[in-house]
Amino acid sequence: MSQGASYYPISQLIARIVSESGLRRSEFVRVIGYKNTAKGLRRLDEWLGTGSGDGGCLQKIIDAFHTDPGELEDALAATEAIHQREHQEAVREIEERERRREHAIARTDAE
Repeated sequence: MSQGASYYPISQLIARIVSESGLRRSEFVRVIGYKNTAKGLRRLDEWLGTGSGDGGCLQKIIDAFHTDPGELEDALAATEAIHQREHQEAVREIEERERRREHAIARTDAE
């Protein structure tokens, strides 16, 4: 994801930090310490797109831009809660599909 951020709170926070820096994305990853711009952009995009990623990248952002610890903690906690809900929903969906499949097999066998 090279443009914008996902709906995850940590993604929104990072996107705001990037925006407020006034830097181009390639400049931003250089400022936070990446010598390999492509690698830095991949790491940044992972956080922006999925709300998770390399902890080293997040630490570099925190160190370079002095993010408010409380705001960061809140964003990470809210993002984790969303990830947990999404995981639970995915598990329920898989279980429901399996029940339907088993039901369809049972009906076919009975006919």
